[in-house]
Amino acid sequence: MQKKQEHHPDIRAALNTLARSTPEAAGRASLALRVLLRRSHSFDTSNAWNYSRLTGDGFPVEFSFTTGDTHLRYTADPGGSDPPGRMGDALGLMAELGEPAADPRVIRYLTACQQERAGALRYGAWVGGRHPVGDAGLHQSSQDRFKLYSEVPEQGLESHRPFIDGLVKFPQRLYQGAAQLAMIATEPTTGRIELYLRAGQLELVTLPLLLEAAGQRPRAGELVAFVEEAYAHHLEGRIPGGSAGFSYALIPGSSEVVFTLYLFTRMLWGGDARIRRCFSERLKIGGQDSAAYRELTASLAERDVYQTYHGLLGFSIASAEPIKLSLGVRPPPVQADGSDP
Repeated sequence: MQKKQEHHPDIRAALNTLARSTPEAAGRASLALRVLLRRSHSFDTSNAWNYSRLTGDGFPVEFSFTTGDTHLRYTADPGGSDPPGRMGDALGLMAELGEPAADPRVIRYLTACQQERAGALRYGAWVGGRHPVGDAGLHQSSQDRFKLYSEVPEQGLESHRPFIDGLVKFPQRLYQGAAQLAMIATEPTTGRIELYLRAGQLELVTLPLLLEAAGQRPRAGELVAFVEEAYAHHLEGRIPGGSAGFSYALIPGSSEVVFTLYLFTRMLWGGDARIRRCFSERLKIGGQDSAAYRELTASLAERDVYQTYHGLLGFSIASAEPIKLSLGVRPPPVQADGSDP
């Protein structure tokens, strides 16, 4: 009998923690991560677990939490082949996990973008997993969803206009600015597509323009006030940090577009210890039980250094809904002990 592939100790500890509150979802996530990280387990080298651009220290998994729901979420970097081959590899892994085929028009466009500038690719593709909990996810593995994140090599935003115009209408001034299309994600089960853009220093006067493409321009002041409240400081004309990102998520043919502003969490809240305290409070304000997040990050309670295990903080706006927060965190390093869930 073939021995079951064991998880990396940091992933095993995180899943064991999450299994205490969401055992069914954690079990399904465990099975999926064994598939997604199969290549990492096959490498008998010192850098088998620090090759990724997904996290600050190169670890290929990041869990995420949101004030919007309690689903078990993560993003994984399957690694393996050189970056130009990783999108095809990721699609194969998603198919193995039961995810339906992605929209061929989107895949053709992504393939063309990556082939045109293959030498500029840094990571190629990642895979996100979402496992519902409670009544929506109990014993229903068909509810699990997987999302392909495909890198877009840097070039002028205008060059992507024909593709973008078929999804969302950007104001002309956005095409004339310094923003770059950095990544396109697609979730085949729902048909949702998300465009991720990267910008430099983001001035507050630019936010109405960014929100206009999502039909949310009147909420620019609300977003600024929300960021200021989380930051506990007045914003002096710009978003904290030297760079920011934003995304537009939609299902083609639908008028609903979700806008998300992304910041490096350390620029808002500092080290891991303070990030943990601030986000736990935000989960409570959003009506979510913060126990799983607090337990997962318990070892970070006193950690206060510039290089954090927490990654990006997202502020999401959808029509007629309160602003939601999302936060990614690399599972904190632990000693190898315990057993897989």
